[in-house]
Amino acid sequence: MDLGIAGRTALVAASTGGLGLAVARTLAAEGAKVAIVGRRRDRAQEIVGELTAAYGHLPGFGAMAVEADLTAPGECRRPRRRPYRA
Repeated sequence: MDLGIAGRTALVAASTGGLGLAVARTLAAEGAKVAIVGRRRDRAQEIVGELTAAYGHLPGFGAMAVEADLTAPGECRRPRRRPYRA
C-alpha cells in the first residue's frame, strides 16, 4: 500500500502497545518519521529500535521515543516541545 506519506512526520499517542503500536508500525512501513509516545521511555526506545531495524532502509523513515503521560494535565505539551530528530 502506498499512502504517499514517506518522509512526513507523525506523532502517535499511546504507541507503545495495542492499536497505537499497530498504527506506528503501519506509518513506519510507509517511510514516515514516527514519534513513539508512551509513559515508559524504555519501551518507547525499544520500539524505535524495532522499527529502525525493520524500516530503517526506507527513504524518509525516522523514529524517536517521547516519554509522556497524555492523561496528565500539562503532559500534552511535552512532545511538542521536543524537536524531531530522525
